[in-house]
Amino acid sequence: MAPQSREDRIAELRALLKKYNDEYYIKDSPSVSDSEYDLLLRELRDLEEKEGKPVPADSPTMKVGGDIAEKFKSYSHNPPMLSLDNAFTSEELLKFDERVIKNLESKKPEYLTELKIDGLGVNLIYENGELIKGLTRGDGKTGEDVTENIRTINSIPQKIEWPGNWGHAEIRGEIYMKTSDFIALNEQRVKDGDEPFANPRNASAGSVRLLDANITAERKLNFLAYSLFVFDINKKPLEAEGVKTQYELMMFLKKTGFTVNEPFEKHLNIDSVLKNIAQQDEKRKQLDFETDGVVIKANSLSAQRELGNTSKFPRWAIAWKFKAEQAITVVKNIVVQVGRTGRLTPVAELEPVFLSGSTISRATLHNEDELKKKDVRIGDTVIIEKAGEIIPQVISVVKEKRKKESTEFKMPENCPSCGSKAKREPGEAAWHCLNRNCPDQVRESIIHFVSKAGLDIDGLGPSLIEQFISKGLVKDVADIFTLDFTKVAELEKMGEKSAENLRRSIEASKGRGMQRVLMALGIKHVGARASLILSRNFSSIDKLMLATREELMKIYEIGGEVANSIVSFFGEKRNRELIEKLAKRGLILESLQESADLLLFEGKNFVLTGTLENYSRDQAKELITRGGGRVTGTVSKKTDFLLAGSEPGSKFDKAKELGVKIISEKEFKNMLEGEQKDSGTQITLPIV
Repeated sequence: MAPQSREDRIAELRALLKKYNDEYYIKDSPSVSDSEYDLLLRELRDLEEKEGKPVPADSPTMKVGGDIAEKFKSYSHNPPMLSLDNAFTSEELLKFDERVIKNLESKKPEYLTELKIDGLGVNLIYENGELIKGLTRGDGKTGEDVTENIRTINSIPQKIEWPGNWGHAEIRGEIYMKTSDFIALNEQRVKDGDEPFANPRNASAGSVRLLDANITAERKLNFLAYSLFVFDINKKPLEAEGVKTQYELMMFLKKTGFTVNEPFEKHLNIDSVLKNIAQQDEKRKQLDFETDGVVIKANSLSAQRELGNTSKFPRWAIAWKFKAEQAITVVKNIVVQVGRTGRLTPVAELEPVFLSGSTISRATLHNEDELKKKDVRIGDTVIIEKAGEIIPQVISVVKEKRKKESTEFKMPENCPSCGSKAKREPGEAAWHCLNRNCPDQVRESIIHFVSKAGLDIDGLGPSLIEQFISKGLVKDVADIFTLDFTKVAELEKMGEKSAENLRRSIEASKGRGMQRVLMALGIKHVGARASLILSRNFSSIDKLMLATREELMKIYEIGGEVANSIVSFFGEKRNRELIEKLAKRGLILESLQESADLLLFEGKNFVLTGTLENYSRDQAKELITRGGGRVTGTVSKKTDFLLAGSEPGSKFDKAKELGVKIISEKEFKNMLEGEQKDSGTQITLPIV
């Protein structure tokens, strides 16, 4: 076969990278790792330079981001949101430094470094201090209007007290998801039978670009600010505020109420930057967020203006990319897991190998298409990588080491759990077990029902549920409430006292009310916030079951996806029968929410700081939300209460400075119990 010409390889790379861009930016479902993409993009750029011809505007090397999805309105960025050029070696970083010095006419540059958060770039537009629009990066010139979703992110201030009459201002930054929240979200998606997100960046992007802001609100997103543009023809507010460097800009953003990426550090030369990169590479494994490198910026704002930009990159900044850690291992077997909704997921069982701080023995293969595309076979030697340093994934097969006895794996036509027929619907990537009584589906649905995300039945975990099922004590969630506790006491690691404690926990859970039952049922897209809203708008689950899609969509914060899911769920006979069984077993299926004017925290904004003794952060947030309040991440003049635990942070000082009421955990508990001595009122907040 004749070697491929440069022209053909360029055409091939452009087509391939355009496909990957569409997967990454539009579908939020990448099929290659960032490191693979970066290598292909670099190869294309090198080939285009060698070819010496004008590069077409639609080449991936000329584009900042992706195209605009049709489902969103577009809005122009002014100035454009540029991308960052990458450096993979110290030589490339030294060349960047040489270019900066040369273009600054040998003036000695000072640099600022910060970790590169691999999230979703957004542009926040404020008018007279009020947030009016939130946009994605899009293609750099035009972004997607995702304002309603942006408003659900607690760390994004809705209103800012500017130091001057600034009028129009734009804050740019990164939306990201913590590693711990990402893992929890993916675990829940697998239980729900949904495809897990490839990495936190795609989880963030997918969450921000949903058509239903209510689902976005459930995703625990965070925002970090890194730049500010002010439009005022009469004066220069930043200079007036003494902001002349990138370091001072970050401090100013922090002072104004935004969260910034800390620590950010100043460096007098590029050697100091290289030392910082080595230090950050070591530290990144202990962080609770994904970072894929270090951003290096000229610290002086005047130097940034002098250096300017190319059509795609600023000349005053560059991103050092960390090398992804990989390992080689062998696929011992490929098995299929069955999720709560019947989704069948192929999983590679691997020879254990140490990678990025942990021993890896399993890696998801996602679905049949992914399995075929990578041609992973039992017995193959494979290269694995932690996607975003978190989720193990098979990158590729080492074909040279493939043995004759390596065997192809085919998705089963029958469910491995119950033997029932499995089916792959046209246009879908996943196979599903069609048997609603499949043991694995039943087990996962019961585990979810009693979990902390559901009815929160203390003492009833997965191992005990496994015993209930194997002994024939329960067949569905309703059977939990008719357990024979004489038989429960005879189970492994139980006894009469444990059985009695469990009986009391189950009995107590019957009074949790409509909101918690809705969460426990595991209706797709119906989490804590949607359950709260529904329980405020319907007096009982019976009334909710009769609601049409149109009636549901009239409710503020209930979008089309949630409405469709609710109607579909209650449209199934078996689900209606389950509700009837739960009612007969004594569960309260009516709303316990008080009318709006009696909700304790209605319209109040809370900020939390420090460590609470009796509540986790999530528990405190849930109690405030149930009471009609809202928890934000930033103290401002709109904050009504700062709930302060032990060792409070800078938010405590900010609250004192702004005159925000600071309450202790004891005062918060008194408020929940209705002991508001200042007002003399007795308001009952249902704690369900």
